[in-house]
Amino acid sequence: MTAAECCRCATCWDPDPLGPAGVCTYVFCTDCDCCQQTPMGPRLAAIAPGVLGYTMEQPDGSTYIPLIVAEKPGNGDVGRFLDGLNPAQTWKVPNVLNVVLEGMLQRRGFVERKEWAEAYGEWVDVWVRDTNGRHGSVLD
Repeated sequence: MTAAECCRCATCWDPDPLGPAGVCTYVFCTDCDCCQQTPMGPRLAAIAPGVLGYTMEQPDGSTYIPLIVAEKPGNGDVGRFLDGLNPAQTWKVPNVLNVVLEGMLQRRGFVERKEWAEAYGEWVDVWVRDTNGRHGSVLD
């Protein structure tokens, strides 16, 4: 994705990221409105005070939280959001790349599982907090 396709602003444009020049590395920028809607996902919205992201409810009653972004990292908003999740519902956070978020999920009873992602044709890591404290095996 080029800057022209992404956001056209200096905040999000890196002329030489880890790949070829001209690739926008900040697909989900929170600093400007123009790149919050992308081909990779919906516009970021406030999902809790100080927390941007989105959720995806599933037919089985579980809810995925594919993206969690703190407006002010380090002030506890993401932790408060996670603490407030309904314990009677199954919550899933896929592809966690941030070790701080990983620790936050672990401390709140989430366990790492593998799930088959049909869209990608591969197993993906998903942090799951199931109802009644049931977490299942690593390949459930």
